[in-house]
Amino acid sequence: MKKILRFLGSYKLSVVILFFLMVIVFFGTLAQTEHGIYEVQKKYFESIFVLHWLGNYIPLPLPGGGLLMVLLLLNLFIGGVLLAPKSLKKPGMLIAHGGVILLILGGFWGELWGSYGQISLLEGETKSTFEDTRRWEIYIWKLDKEKRIPITEWVIPQEQFSKLHGALRKSFFSKEFPFEITLMRFMKNAKPRFTIPGVEQGIQGVLLEPAPSEREEELNLAGIYVEISTKEQHHLGMLWGGEKQPWVFEIGDTLYSMGIRHQRMELPFSIKLEKFVKEFYPRTNKPRFFASEVVYSTGDWEQRTVIRMNEPLRFHGFTLYQASWGTATDNPATPVFSVLAVTKNPAEQVPLYSCIIISIGLLLHFSQKLIRFLKSSRGA
Repeated sequence: MKKILRFLGSYKLSVVILFFLMVIVFFGTLAQTEHGIYEVQKKYFESIFVLHWLGNYIPLPLPGGGLLMVLLLLNLFIGGVLLAPKSLKKPGMLIAHGGVILLILGGFWGELWGSYGQISLLEGETKSTFEDTRRWEIYIWKLDKEKRIPITEWVIPQEQFSKLHGALRKSFFSKEFPFEITLMRFMKNAKPRFTIPGVEQGIQGVLLEPAPSEREEELNLAGIYVEISTKEQHHLGMLWGGEKQPWVFEIGDTLYSMGIRHQRMELPFSIKLEKFVKEFYPRTNKPRFFASEVVYSTGDWEQRTVIRMNEPLRFHGFTLYQASWGTATDNPATPVFSVLAVTKNPAEQVPLYSCIIISIGLLLHFSQKLIRFLKSSRGA
């Protein structure tokens, strides 16, 4: 057991781990020239193992970033805390190692329990939800037949249907809906096209087919086929992330609608875009400055503020950054929308605290070294 602990806490293992971390960062950075950040992050930096191809011909198996960070955490804890000499006279390195361990643990904490997404707002629009543009969900609404507004909602998250490829199918039931939903043929990125008459079968002359994944994950438009079944009725439809309106069908005398959208998460407050401000560099279309004047509120309480590129809004554990802006069309008269990036990271302050702890530890260690050196110099 002691030999295993000495190996896990050894400097040799530290060097090997740091070498492979450097390799993973290098290959992961190169991969971002061909793939999106989210895809590269999952493949290289959050995985246990990764298979990297050199020139598309030579496979190179490597430990993934997730495995390497776990090994580095063990190495620091065993070598820098358990097996390190412990003395109140020399606490500096123990404190510094503790700060590094806290930094790594904070990274895992934020990754596992954090929430990330964005809000798109037109001037005058209010929202209390944000979207995770990397994940999808299927929503089913029971509609008020006269007003055509949803009165009951049922949501199926992507984790329940993301592996439905080929002939795989999965059925879903709910006590609030009198039918069975069968999902099949999920496509991470899809595009609709017209069928070839007499050759292909589609739905009202249209079918969905897989498309190559976009470099940026948020640009993918997912698609899936769905079957609605009761004892008396049967409906076959397809859902596509680029549709403007959901699919509407009737069961008995009741109307229902169904669609696929980016996964939505609730905010503990609402936010309204009062005004979007932008300025351009002279004689160019390059933005020099843009900001959102917003009102955020909870019940009877509200507050006004301005969200700029380097001045986010922090409220109730959420941080909202000014990410980008755009228009729905190329027409300059089209209303402008503001895009706010939303994060909820429970470990947001951990890097700050870790750096303070590491700095204190190193300051103590080198101060003691300097004092001992000065004392020995005087004695000589």
